[in-house]
Amino acid sequence: MLGFFIHRFRAFVVAHGGEAAWNQTLADAKSVRDAIPPDQYLPEGESLAILAAGLRACGAPEEDAAPWLESFGRSLAPELVDLGMTWGLCNPRWGAMDYVDHVQHVIHSGFVKLCPSARPPTILSLRYTPAKALVIYRSSRKLCPLVPGIIHGIADGLQERLLIEERRCMLQGDPECWFFVRAAPG
Repeated sequence: MLGFFIHRFRAFVVAHGGEAAWNQTLADAKSVRDAIPPDQYLPEGESLAILAAGLRACGAPEEDAAPWLESFGRSLAPELVDLGMTWGLCNPRWGAMDYVDHVQHVIHSGFVKLCPSARPPTILSLRYTPAKALVIYRSSRKLCPLVPGIIHGIADGLQERLLIEERRCMLQGDPECWFFVRAAPG
């Protein structure tokens, strides 16, 4: 996982539990890395240990951390959009469904540009009407709740509302997650 995500996760943990929660996160994850450059790639085991420890430090129940991961995804969205704009990967005229339509291009191009050794998840989007899309997520990390969080966060920033229904989930044993996204009426 890229240092960018760990840096943003640190801000999330501190916002929910204070500096002490972040210090506890590092201690529980047995990590000595408090300052991680955004373009550095952390080994998967270490980054997942930091995420799990941070969620515990914030009070997330281990049996259902999904709402917390979704909230973290929502908090990531504005910065992801800003990076996409800075790198010329996003169009300022896009609406929320356009971002959904271009998610794979923006994520892969952006993070591989930031860190050539990055291994972002596979996120495919099939927009089958102007207001509906299927987003498919595959990753050994199984951080699927981040996806609806990021999508909702982008929509929030654009003052739009999207509805998301997850019909398949890796956490339930499926090989990939399927999110059906549609623009909310009105």
